[in-house]
Amino acid sequence: MRRKNPKFILGAGLIVIGLLVMLDELHIFNFDEELLVSFGFLFGGLALLSLYNQSKATWQLITGIFAIFIAIMIFIEETHIISDDFIGVLTVWLIAAGFFFVYHKNNRNWWAVIPAGFMFSVGWIVLLTEVWRGFDHYAPVIFFLGLSLTFGYLYSIRNTENKLDWAIWPAGATFFLCILVFSSMMFHGIDDFIFPAMLIIAGIYLIRRNNGSSQKNTSPEVENTDFS
Repeated sequence: MRRKNPKFILGAGLIVIGLLVMLDELHIFNFDEELLVSFGFLFGGLALLSLYNQSKATWQLITGIFAIFIAIMIFIEETHIISDDFIGVLTVWLIAAGFFFVYHKNNRNWWAVIPAGFMFSVGWIVLLTEVWRGFDHYAPVIFFLGLSLTFGYLYSIRNTENKLDWAIWPAGATFFLCILVFSSMMFHGIDDFIFPAMLIIAGIYLIRRNNGSSQKNTSPEVENTDFS
């Protein structure tokens, strides 16, 4: 099936909006002006995405997604189909989905995974705070866990085109912080032992690295045998 071009999408959008305005003038259906604005953003965003399929300009992709995001939020706000308590969750998750869609359309845009993971984690924090009284204390655990999974995902998609081997380090660091915060909540007084434990672990790591480097730099002696 041939993809619809931007002119077709804009034309269809103008027809739909025109029909809605006409029905409103005839008092057949009543439409708020905000809903018409929502449809305008929707068709404008779809047109920009269609342009992106032709030109592959990243700004068209991002602007199109942002326009569709605005359209959805205006529509939800005006129709009240979602409780106000959960609009914040939907907002940050839609932003996360938008960033991930940027990566999905072009895997060279791996950078978009980072804000997507960040916003997805924030969405879970907002949701759990709404439904679980007293969850505020555990919010940092979910936040660091989300960042760890985000960088872990980046590490898993590394290839010859995207050199993402570095992602293992922030993934490990944020996972360590997640365990650290959770342990301090579960076991009172453990904070006093965290700093010296970190020093010991760092010392062991440096010693192992030093031993490994020494073994690589030390070449075995070759016995000189003279057959003459």
